[in-house]
Amino acid sequence: MSIVMRILHLIPHISGGGAERQLSYLAPEMAKAGHEVHIAYLQEGPESVSLPGVVLHRLVLSGNHDPMLFWKLLRLIRTIEPGIIQSWILMMDIAAGLLSLTTNAAWVLRETSSEAAYLGFKFKQRLRARLAHRASTIICNSAGGRSYWLGQGIPHKRLPIIPNAVPFDFINDVKPLQNKSETRKILIYAGRLWPSKNVDVVINAISSAEWAHNVVFYIAGEGPSKPSLTCLVDRLKLRDAVKFVGFLSSRDLWAHIKAADAFISLSNYEGMPNSVCEAIACGIPLILSDIPAHRAFLDDDSALLIPVDSAVEVAQKIWHGMNNAPEATHRSERALRAIADLTTETISAQYIEVYERLIGRRGVPDQTRSSN
Repeated sequence: MSIVMRILHLIPHISGGGAERQLSYLAPEMAKAGHEVHIAYLQEGPESVSLPGVVLHRLVLSGNHDPMLFWKLLRLIRTIEPGIIQSWILMMDIAAGLLSLTTNAAWVLRETSSEAAYLGFKFKQRLRARLAHRASTIICNSAGGRSYWLGQGIPHKRLPIIPNAVPFDFINDVKPLQNKSETRKILIYAGRLWPSKNVDVVINAISSAEWAHNVVFYIAGEGPSKPSLTCLVDRLKLRDAVKFVGFLSSRDLWAHIKAADAFISLSNYEGMPNSVCEAIACGIPLILSDIPAHRAFLDDDSALLIPVDSAVEVAQKIWHGMNNAPEATHRSERALRAIADLTTETISAQYIEVYERLIGRRGVPDQTRSSN
């Protein structure tokens, strides 16, 4: 007897950030495995995505804080009768936590960040942390995420770690961006523009370097730090060396990364960063901050792991990382081996295993059983 599950994912946007991308990789795999997969969301997001086999439910509301969100989700849950409800991102975590008071479905919360992200956290994060005690399980994508929830009193056995999936097939299908007029070395960052990402450190490093005229730094992403970063570039007179390319679709981003000489991310903290893993799959060298989240799956033989205290030292490491081809190739190959098992199929299967265990504990409704 095998279990065919009815799974409902709750997420604010269907595309955009790392959580959205992970869901877009995993939900079709779950459907391909024979499960009935639904996604409830509020907005499309900036990128058109294909989700074969997945049933989409767009909730029309006046905004993210519309009180009708709870009632529309409750009505949807009563219609679908899912065995599993998985929430993605803060607002939907809170909604799912409240809904857990009224449904027999197993609630799965997904933790994408690490302990450092919640220092001095606000009311909504405190509410999420309190409601999370009702979750059947909290799937963390890193040890740092698990550490946070252990500190909130969640038992270890309810905190499985499942790393992010990497869409190797899709990435391998993308060709590098062709820019024959560009003769400089290309450095690229991709991700949210936020103070903890230290994109300003990279800009200052380029400004202090003798080699600045030999490098162009592409910044792919949006976020609240963009205005201050733009002002910094103008003040340092680096418009020719630093290019803001905004949000890129996944395929366009991978094409840009594949055309670069190195990928850089100097974050203060991470969970398990999508952009880093996808840069590895693109086959280019990595220059990363030396933090536990990066060390969790990479080492000095697979990435250039550097401190971010000094712009001068960062500049030296960047130039070294971009101009030692044999070392860079060796590190790139080792990094790829480190994540080779993180296929969408493998990671989806790990989620399904957790779901089946939760449904087995609660008793499976008749409509979710089928015989082989």
